[in-house]
Amino acid sequence: MKSHLLGLVLLLFPILCFGQEKPFISFDKKSIDFGTIKYKPNSVIRIKFYFKNTGELPLVIRKVDASCGCTVPTWTKHPIKAGSKDFVFVLFKMKNKQGKIMKSLFVNSNTDERVTVLHIKGEII
Repeated sequence: MKSHLLGLVLLLFPILCFGQEKPFISFDKKSIDFGTIKYKPNSVIRIKFYFKNTGELPLVIRKVDASCGCTVPTWTKHPIKAGSKDFVFVLFKMKNKQGKIMKSLFVNSNTDERVTVLHIKGEII
C-alpha cells in the first residue's frame, strides 16, 4: 500500500509543481455590443478586445480568424510577457449590412484553451 501511495505522489509531483507554468489569456469582455448605429455607406466600426496574459510564460497569438470578410482583426505578432496587457483590434465594415449583427472571432493562441471565441453584436438601422 505504501509503495502505491509513494508511486502516486511521484507521478503527480511534477504535474503539481511544474504544470502551472503556462500562458493564460484573460479577456476583459468576450462579447461586445456596439448598440444601435445608423447605416452610413463604407463606414466602419472599430472595436478593441482587451486582454491580459495572466499566466507565467509568454503568450503568443498565432492568428485570429473572423466569421466573415466584413470583420477584419489585427493583433500583436510578438510574444506578450506574463502580466502584460494588449488587445485584439477589429474593424467591422458596414458595407450594405443592416439589421441585427452577430459576428465571431476565433483567437488561436499557445494557451491550454487554444481557441478563444469572441463576439461582436449590435444593430445597424
